[in-house]
Amino acid sequence: MSEIIENKLLSLLLEFHGKIPNERYDNTKDLIVHNEGVIAFENLCDNLFEYAVPIQSTTFFKIKSLAEQMHVSPKRWSFLEKNLIEPNAG
Repeated sequence: MSEIIENKLLSLLLEFHGKIPNERYDNTKDLIVHNEGVIAFENLCDNLFEYAVPIQSTTFFKIKSLAEQMHVSPKRWSFLEKNLIEPNAG
């Protein structure tokens, strides 16, 4: 995994600090820094869905872009579209 992808993943993860359980957040971060970006990405998506974390459209497009850069199947992240919120919904 390139350093650029790693940094993008860490930045994306940071957006969800405090929105998923700390243990899962920390596990995902550990996977990223140990060069397991795809697994970390898939775990993050699963956690966001499991905990019904609201996602802004700009963040959803970051998720989509990262998935494409890492060649992750849409089956592993596109379900997060159900978590999208309106821009003014908070």
